[in-house]
Amino acid sequence: MFNRTMGSYTVLWAIAGGCAGAVIWPAEAYGVTVAIVRGWGPLPVFEELHSNWATYGEIPVSIHMSLGGVDNFTYEDLVNTGADVLWLSDSAGSDEQFTEGEIAAVARYTSEGHSILGTYLVFTHLDVDNSGLAPIFGLPETAYAGVEDTDMVFEFACHDLFRSLPDPYVTSGYHAAQVPEDLGAWDSDDLGSTTLLAQTPDGLGVVLLYDAGSYHAIYVSKMVEYYGSSVDAQFLYNALTFSGPTGTAHNLTQGIDYPSIQCALDAAEEGDEIVVDPGTYGENIDFLGKHVTLRSVNPQDLDAVELTIIDGGGLDTVVVLSAGEISGFTITGGVNTGTQGGGVHATGTAVVSYNL
Repeated sequence: MFNRTMGSYTVLWAIAGGCAGAVIWPAEAYGVTVAIVRGWGPLPVFEELHSNWATYGEIPVSIHMSLGGVDNFTYEDLVNTGADVLWLSDSAGSDEQFTEGEIAAVARYTSEGHSILGTYLVFTHLDVDNSGLAPIFGLPETAYAGVEDTDMVFEFACHDLFRSLPDPYVTSGYHAAQVPEDLGAWDSDDLGSTTLLAQTPDGLGVVLLYDAGSYHAIYVSKMVEYYGSSVDAQFLYNALTFSGPTGTAHNLTQGIDYPSIQCALDAAEEGDEIVVDPGTYGENIDFLGKHVTLRSVNPQDLDAVELTIIDGGGLDTVVVLSAGEISGFTITGGVNTGTQGGGVHATGTAVVSYNL
């Protein structure tokens, strides 16, 4: 969802409707823009992400609002925002009825490589029917509804979207959710072309990811931004700065592929070998005391090593291992938060070899 060639990142919140006054936080740097189109706000989490982005990662986030009060926006209006990410925050819940032209504008804009995040009542609410937006998120264009009193605990799969979150993820946001028309749990028939990444025990709250090729769409059926906690802010930060995995970690011993290195380490057994494709992996990894071999595709090829990057995001030590072996990576973005150092902390029988 972002272009890391820029030095820092700007988040642009474009709110029309559901807004108790227009609040502007001046942008401090160039970077990615995220436009909330016809959504709810402003909310404290917006300013939290603006003022304290360094709490959540290394990417600076500046937040301001635009397009406030604009009806019948066009594709050209979206282009003029310069947004790299569109956020539909409780659009239907804010009584914002999208026209066919607006839906077409969003579809065109995202198809050109701009990603999209949707939260809570995006598709329908009462007399508002925005179900035409659903295919943009990889979902079927069917009827949806809202329900109250859903579970607040997300049980999630290993994925970059849940980086630095406790497991399970307990949201402090709004207690309701957007659900399929039958008011039941989201099941395989409802998911369309999306991947289910997280779900509440009652099945009503979901986090879905759609990889459309030219863009990513993330849909969260609950309104985690509604007076959410710092944990919710971390999740939203992850979603706003999500660019998708650039590679895959392969457990050659078990013949299983994983979307991140830590996912592969979590599932690994003693003696397994994990080979990582070239790419940038935004992770802080821990071998968990396992005797596992972790390497790039060719640890002795400096070009492969340079292209296989583990980026700790300025959060903590990048690699921790007390057993096993690691080789063939570029390590960056580490921070010494104690006595472990910022790059690689190897103890016990751990082996660090070949161009690390």
